[in-house]
Amino acid sequence: MSHYSPVPVVSLDRFEGKDYVALEAPQLLDAVLLTPEQARVLAAALVAHADALDPPA
Repeated sequence: MSHYSPVPVVSLDRFEGKDYVALEAPQLLDAVLLTPEQARVLAAALVAHADALDPPA
């Protein structure tokens, strides 16, 4: 049984011999596996958008 979390959960995963960053969110039907580089690009984009909506003090 999976644990419901209202916020995205990020974990490390291994699939077919490769390491990935797994992103699980209530809005997704399944986990999204990202390469390390994809995870970095996504993280930077998320921070930039969050800062645009709510600039840091």
